[in-house]
Amino acid sequence: MNRAPAARPPFALVHLLVLPAMDPIQIAYYPVRWLFITLAYSMIFHRHENLSFTYAQIGSDWNGTCKDGQMQSPIHIMTNNVAVDDEAQPLVFVNYDQATLDVELKDHTIKFDPMPAADGIKVGIAGGGLMGFYYLDHIHLHWSSSEHAIDHHSYKMEAHLVHFKTPHGNLTADEAIDEPDGIAVLAVLFEWGSADHLIDDMVLQLGRNQTAAELKYQPIDFLPKNTDEYIRYRGSLTTPPCSEVVVWTIFTSPKTVAQYQVNWLRGRKLSKGVPEAENFRERQPVNGRPIAVMDASYSYVNQIARRSSAQNLPAFSVTVLLLISSLTFLTASSFR
Repeated sequence: MNRAPAARPPFALVHLLVLPAMDPIQIAYYPVRWLFITLAYSMIFHRHENLSFTYAQIGSDWNGTCKDGQMQSPIHIMTNNVAVDDEAQPLVFVNYDQATLDVELKDHTIKFDPMPAADGIKVGIAGGGLMGFYYLDHIHLHWSSSEHAIDHHSYKMEAHLVHFKTPHGNLTADEAIDEPDGIAVLAVLFEWGSADHLIDDMVLQLGRNQTAAELKYQPIDFLPKNTDEYIRYRGSLTTPPCSEVVVWTIFTSPKTVAQYQVNWLRGRKLSKGVPEAENFRERQPVNGRPIAVMDASYSYVNQIARRSSAQNLPAFSVTVLLLISSLTFLTASSFR
């Protein structure tokens, strides 16, 4: 979405200070105009101020929308209290196997950037009730605990596949947080079990001293085996500024991760030179938001069954009519 560039502060000040000569009505509105310009300047140029944060109090000390918002994430989901949508449509993963991943250490997490195999390849998601195409911006990890919980169960790690909406071209991060559904995040949960091969490759490539590396794996390798069953709700980013613009999709089928892999993440020094033992936010109130369990596989099977039944019904009817006609003919012939 193309947006007009914002006015620079000097221009705003000059525009304010040049008062219409001897116009009492315009002069009377001067304080109002000053307040408007001051607020606009604050919103535009200090939008990402104070985004430095820590997980020392698992997010309880964050301010702004993080503190006052009513649609915050993550949340604890009780599936016995939510509706089941068995008419859901499956998600479509576009070119998830046509990109490799570059991994990079950040302040509080490890980030994976998709690198398309060729120019012009769009990697992203569609379908699944999403309004439009969302391109994959990056993937990052939360460890020591999952951020979301399901039925009183917390997992050991959670991966967030962050997508930006593309209504009229790719939105930037700043533009996406201006749209009510500008961001779609897929949450993949990890439970104790066998080692994850992608995480092993990351550990191998980063080692102790590397801050960035190229992996041989692809975005599709982050997905669980079953992507047809998921939970959908509207929420926010789980780090400041906690913008409430996220369509959340949480896969109910977890992947597995080995304990030594999570231990490595807990102890690995990140971009600031210190490790982040825990990088998850505490769960937020649901506040009556609608939550749905989506079962696209059930919907697909039902559609096939209904289609097959509809197609077979005429043939069945013709068969029955032929049998009845044959029996009638034979019965009539026996009485001759």
